[in-house]
Amino acid sequence: MRTFRSGLTALALVAGLTGCPRPSSVVAPHVLETAAERAGQADAEARTLAFAGFHAYLVAGDAKLAQQRFDAAVQKDPGDPYALQGQALLARRNGQSDRALAASLELVKRAPRHPVAVIAARYVLDRVGTSRAEDDTILKGVDAGLAAGARGETAYLLRAARLSVASLRADTATQAQTLKDLGGASEATLVGPFSPFHVLAIDEPIAPEKDGSFAGPFTGAYGPLTARTLRSPDGRLDLGGEPGHGDMYALGIDAEVAEGGVYMLRTVSQTSHRVLMDGAPVLERRDWARTASTVSVRALELPAGKHRFVVKMSRDNTQGGLSFALAKADGSPSGVRLTAATGPAPRWNASAPGEVEAPDLYPGAEDLARALQGEAGETLSIFLAVRDGLARDLDGTHRLMAKLEATTPALLTLRAEQAAQDRGIPSKVARGRATRDLEAALTKDPGNVAALLLRADLFLDDGQPATALDTLKTARDAVKPAGFPVHILLARAALALDVDAQAEVALASALEAQPGLCEALGLQYSLARRRDAVARTDELVKAQEGCPGADARRVDHLRTRGDLDGAAKGYTQLLAQDPDNLTTAAALASVYVSQRRYDDAAKVLQTLASVWPRNAEILKRLADVREYAGQGQEALKLREQALRLDGTDLALRRAVERAKTGKELLAAYAIDGKEALKAYEAAPVTGGSAAAYVLDAAAVQVYPDGSLVNRIHTIQKALEQSGVQEIAEVNIPRGAQVLALRTLKADGRVLEPENIEGKDTMSLPGVQVGDSVEVEYLLPESDRGPAQPGFTASAFYFQIANQPNAWSTYTVVAPKGSGMKVDAHGMKAPPPEVKGDAEVFHYDARRVPPFIPEPDSPPSGNEYLPFVMVGAGETGNDGLARVYGDAFQDRWIRTSEVEAFARQATEGKKGLDAVKALHAAVMKRFSGRDASLAQSAASTVAQDRGSRLTVMKAGLETLGIPSRVAAIRTFNTDPAPYLFPADALLPYAALRVEVPGEEPVWLDTSVRYGPFGELPETAMGEREAYLLPEPGKPLRKVKTPPLKPRAGKDVKLTLELGADGSLKGQGEETYSGFEAAQIAEAFEQLSAESRNQALQGAVSRYFGGAELSSVKLEHQEVVGAPFVLRYAFTVPRFGRMEGDSRMALGPLTFPALLGRRYVQLSTRTTPLYIDDTEASRTNVSLTLPQGWKLSDPQTGLKVDSQFGHFTRSEKQDGRTLSISESFRLPRARVMPAEYEQFSGFAGDVDLLQVRELFLVKQ
Repeated sequence: MRTFRSGLTALALVAGLTGCPRPSSVVAPHVLETAAERAGQADAEARTLAFAGFHAYLVAGDAKLAQQRFDAAVQKDPGDPYALQGQALLARRNGQSDRALAASLELVKRAPRHPVAVIAARYVLDRVGTSRAEDDTILKGVDAGLAAGARGETAYLLRAARLSVASLRADTATQAQTLKDLGGASEATLVGPFSPFHVLAIDEPIAPEKDGSFAGPFTGAYGPLTARTLRSPDGRLDLGGEPGHGDMYALGIDAEVAEGGVYMLRTVSQTSHRVLMDGAPVLERRDWARTASTVSVRALELPAGKHRFVVKMSRDNTQGGLSFALAKADGSPSGVRLTAATGPAPRWNASAPGEVEAPDLYPGAEDLARALQGEAGETLSIFLAVRDGLARDLDGTHRLMAKLEATTPALLTLRAEQAAQDRGIPSKVARGRATRDLEAALTKDPGNVAALLLRADLFLDDGQPATALDTLKTARDAVKPAGFPVHILLARAALALDVDAQAEVALASALEAQPGLCEALGLQYSLARRRDAVARTDELVKAQEGCPGADARRVDHLRTRGDLDGAAKGYTQLLAQDPDNLTTAAALASVYVSQRRYDDAAKVLQTLASVWPRNAEILKRLADVREYAGQGQEALKLREQALRLDGTDLALRRAVERAKTGKELLAAYAIDGKEALKAYEAAPVTGGSAAAYVLDAAAVQVYPDGSLVNRIHTIQKALEQSGVQEIAEVNIPRGAQVLALRTLKADGRVLEPENIEGKDTMSLPGVQVGDSVEVEYLLPESDRGPAQPGFTASAFYFQIANQPNAWSTYTVVAPKGSGMKVDAHGMKAPPPEVKGDAEVFHYDARRVPPFIPEPDSPPSGNEYLPFVMVGAGETGNDGLARVYGDAFQDRWIRTSEVEAFARQATEGKKGLDAVKALHAAVMKRFSGRDASLAQSAASTVAQDRGSRLTVMKAGLETLGIPSRVAAIRTFNTDPAPYLFPADALLPYAALRVEVPGEEPVWLDTSVRYGPFGELPETAMGEREAYLLPEPGKPLRKVKTPPLKPRAGKDVKLTLELGADGSLKGQGEETYSGFEAAQIAEAFEQLSAESRNQALQGAVSRYFGGAELSSVKLEHQEVVGAPFVLRYAFTVPRFGRMEGDSRMALGPLTFPALLGRRYVQLSTRTTPLYIDDTEASRTNVSLTLPQGWKLSDPQTGLKVDSQFGHFTRSEKQDGRTLSISESFRLPRARVMPAEYEQFSGFAGDVDLLQVRELFLVKQ
């Protein structure tokens, strides 16, 4: 790196460059090309040389020339921001981070008000914590940049760097002052959660939004809420101590503004949030709808005085982190005093503030690109904005990068970095994209160290350390001297290969390149601990002072060495730096327990519990402390309190039960297995089965919060050898705790498996005919949550397939007042009874014969097996649909790739035409099985397969066309009414599109190339459907369209019969609608050979001995296209001669064979299930031998029934015999009482279709 000029002359040159160019919508054309042409001139200006350097780097792909241009530009003007930024970028390309930092610090000092200074300041912030010496350099550079007049985002980032250094060094005074200078909040009042939903309630005002008051009282989804104070000396507030259930929090911050002026309201968060000031909305991030920058900024004109800010946050399964700041727009210290809000708001009736201009505010990558484009042109402005925005606005960088054609190494490497950081798509896809671009970049620029480092990193992530090591050796030799990033990655690759000595060498080289390098010291410490090198670890702990995590590592080191006093002191200091940190508080409490300082340990945990009152883990730890202190009753109370917060902790539930009663859970309802066996042996039940249930018992205890524990106890006896296999393999549900698992030998011996820990499936030892297998376990179930108040116990079946059941018993116990109800199906069940303080349901069934499965029964056994569901609270599926709506919102988040796909697919079309175009594009691009709601639109677009449904939904949102996902109760679900929520009743999802000015359009995505505007038959027929709620759109219950008659298939057979009975034929089958799409998809998955074999078998079944001679498929891959199958065949002996003048012919029309398919039993006990309408029209043209005719043509055969319709007409004209058939069998559930009638219908149709035809010779 060249030495920068200083002095009055240089400052004079810089003075004209430090101003910020005004953002412009006008893009300067051909900036880089023009600069490249002029760079050779002797009087070329520094800016021209800098732009020429970027032309060489980005357009020509010549890094060496680029370096020369940047160096020449800096020689002419040491303060040119583009020249300095160019030098920083090339230093990063060479893996020389120290030089990149030096250039960045020089940039913010010499051009602090240029937009590029924001890029440099952000890089400076990112480098904090590299080494203590480098942090000292950063602090000097920060002072210089601020003194030079940095403002807006640049000033904020520089102060943030100073704050980070102070936080690493535990310099509390500097930390507090710096946070105040940048206007950051170190505390806030927290109230919540107000809602059971993560997204649905985002637009529903919560109490503090309405009046700004934090005086309370507050009530949320889980009961009364207390206002708490969150504290974070480093300004990063987070909800890490909150459990995952429940959402919508309010943060209250009071701002005392001493001096009125323009301020920059700035938040940093991955969550959706809304900020209100004095009652007026001022800032919002809606990440649930469209990916957005993690940085949100709004310039505000603030008068002096006190202002209340309320931040409504949706944690949405994240850590819930948020930084809040009110910084001076001019870059001077904020001077605003931010405190946790208390009591009523000073005022809460402000109108929305007007727009205020403020310089150097670039929350998103596109904002920075707009600021640069008027001066730097499109290519350079996009390149700089993308590199700067990768960590905070990845999707914005995707939108920008799509405007460039990445062909040069610099652009290819940047796009690879972008892909590698993309967490919105599958990691395999991200790595594949990055690898492809890196390979292209390295082909053109083999010495690109940055590309080599990223390539090696990807190899390490992919479990290929040896390949990574080879790549890193190339990087080490590419630029001399190699920067520390190369050596650090070499060390990591060596560690992955378990070559510690090589890792030590690489770490030594890294420390030589960057003295005090924190990452290298940390790895050396890990290696020393691995070797138990005590003195070396002591030395390295001291050497890491001021490094990230060094204080925690030092305290942990003291604890490991047995210095509990030192560890306690250290953890106390750490907790002071982050007062609400769960991990630190738990560690400090643990040390106190080791010192028998139980009261101190309890005090730490109690303080933490006041901040996180819903965190059950804190109460569990506090209970342990009380237990250690000999306060058993207090410990028991705390554990019971923890169970009210987390009822699924089965181990704790059992411990509490034993502490209170001395017994196991549900011991009062336990059954002695020996007694059950004795009862069975006295009156065995066999039923001709290979195995039998001796006992099938379940007892359920329901708790006030809606959580429950099942006690399951079964005994099965092997009656035949095949029954041994049935009962010896035992499945234990995940989360269950086994009470008994054993083989009960017929001779009285008991055999148990050796190790069952962590196994879901086990083979029990020594099971033989006559032996029994006993399984008993406890299984917890979580509550349904406040979105579905109440509880539902799992269904219990009193009859099962193929095994008799000697004794089935089911008991459910719930607290009195629960309002327990019983939903019985296929049986009668008694109502619950009140017994003392409990509501109890109990039912026994003895000597139940096995259920014998019948062919073509409904798909759900719930339609014919006797079972009960016991529950209380909310009924129906409304609550379940709301939970679905909340859980699946992220599936159709709009990303740049999704939006680009939608716009490209529709090409400016509007309304219904746009919907059709998008639907067609989705069907064309995304092949394979549709993942429905299981995969996001972003993931699907990234890998060209997944969920057509979510892409369609996200695409419609992009186009501004309203649509809703509909969860539909299809025909194949149990039609019986259900009292309690049952997700099995909503197995299918479709889209309902509301095009303005049009009738609602229903779209199916499950069948590729299915017809537009239609649903599969199973979802048609005014089926019950739930339009899943969205923010601002409540749940709606609608009906699907009426069932329309299906066209069915058209079959045309052109046949010719020889006088010897041989038959030649050509067939044409035309399918339409969903049937066409499904058949086409099925055929696509078969090879040509497999396809021909399948067709050969089908034709042979109807025309005995037939041989296919040709097959042709016709199907266009467009929505709603028909599928046409053409084939030719011959049958050598089709006609059967009966003398010289009579010939018998078999069926000519592909009979439906209803009897063979559906009437396989004389009677039924279950409904006969016909899942889909079967319809066909068949026309046969048979050319007869000369002189032959049909003896008895029938012109009007007809079968009409409630079950279907069939017509047939036979006509001969000359030598041509024509047969026409029309057949329709609608979907149905034929009840057992109707089965005989259906059998008659099937017999009549079969009789007409399969009857022999007799030809006579004239």
